[in-house]
Order: sequence, then structure tokens, then C-alpha cells
Amino acid sequence: FRNKGYGKKILELLEDKLIYSVYNIKKLQGFVKKENIASQKAFEKLGYVKEEKECIVYTKEIVS
Repeated sequence: FRNKGYGKKILELLEDKLIYSVYNIKKLQGFVKKENIASQKAFEKLGYVKEEKECIVYTKEIVS
């Protein structure tokens, strides 16, 4: 299942589901272990902004 783009596709589907079913959502965040490079790439491809902390936090502002 690696390198097939499934992680990115799942994130896209989850985003769509949350944005259209949760009223007034402003931000989505994903927490990724520093060693999980594939997940980091998936978040980055979808426009999330990287914030390094104990783990890596990706944030995306939702504009309606």
C-alpha cells in the first residue's frame, strides 16, 4: 500500500466530509510523527502548513 497515494486520497475525502458536514469549520490539523515522511508529503501536497513541535503539526485554514 505504500507509494500509491492512498494517504493523500484519504485526507482529501476526510476534508470534504468534514468541511461539508460540520458547520463553520475554520481549521483542520493533522499530527504526524517526525519519521513519517510519507504522511508529511501527503499533508504538504494538500496545502497544509508545517509547524514543528514535539511532533509535526500541519494546519490548513478553511476559507468558505
